[in-house]
Amino acid sequence: MHSRSSRAIISAGYRLYTANFRKLLRRSWPMAIAYAIATGAFVSHYVTEMPRLAVLAIASKGNSAALDGLIGSESVMSLVFALLMVLTTALLFSTGFSALKEHLDTNAIQPPKRWYGSIDCSVLWQTLKGLLWSGVAICFIGIVFGMATVWCMGYLGRIAGLTTALLFVCIAIIVLLPLNIVLVKYVLTGKQHFVEVTRQVYPLGIRHWGLVFIVAFVVLIATTLLMLVVQLPANILCLANLQSQMGALMEDPLGMPEYIGRLNFAVFALMGFLQAYIHLSTLFPFYYLYGSIEQQEKERKEMK
Repeated sequence: MHSRSSRAIISAGYRLYTANFRKLLRRSWPMAIAYAIATGAFVSHYVTEMPRLAVLAIASKGNSAALDGLIGSESVMSLVFALLMVLTTALLFSTGFSALKEHLDTNAIQPPKRWYGSIDCSVLWQTLKGLLWSGVAICFIGIVFGMATVWCMGYLGRIAGLTTALLFVCIAIIVLLPLNIVLVKYVLTGKQHFVEVTRQVYPLGIRHWGLVFIVAFVVLIATTLLMLVVQLPANILCLANLQSQMGALMEDPLGMPEYIGRLNFAVFALMGFLQAYIHLSTLFPFYYLYGSIEQQEKERKEMK
């Protein structure tokens, strides 16, 4: 709980993460494996099934009964994979929030007592609820701005509608950024309803929006660069699958080995394990951002 600049917040966050990485790895490796398996299943399914669905739709011109059945099964599988990703993401992030909550109370992060890591059920439940509430807020804002964009494009014309859509995207970013602080506060305190925490913390996020934006922007750039490096083999494999399916549209053989399904899963699961710790690192700068805003507000009240 110290007032820091944006540079000090980002530096302190990543320094805390790297200094305690071995402890965090020991605490979270089973959860990271669960996230990696979910990611491998999710991505390997979509890089093979979605291009095949597109090829079938183009070949049948949308009039195939098999296409209708495939769309129905893909909708069910999409729901299953979405739920699986939400659960494993909450499980992974709960280990990071648990470590941060321990650091907030004791100023230290301890290694787990057991070899298979540790799960704080209360923090896990708070994390799951926080992610679901954040998802509801994002969907609501997306629907509102999406309907406004469609209305503008219908009544103002395409160019004016697209300009208005870009304006709505900027407004949505402004509105959604403070939710990062709300989520951190909600999980770390764990004593109030999400709506109540939002009512208390969201105005502070708007007041310190510039600081929130700078931290979020730098974290986004760092995460994107790391993901580009880590995902390079997975991206190459995705392109190979897409080219193979598009070749099938031209009545060419697939040209992929029989074990391509197992290879897809193995590569995407390995990339998912590495991605898990990249995603986990994003919590730490926002943890210090939350502490800095809390301290600045405390000092502001004392000055008044």
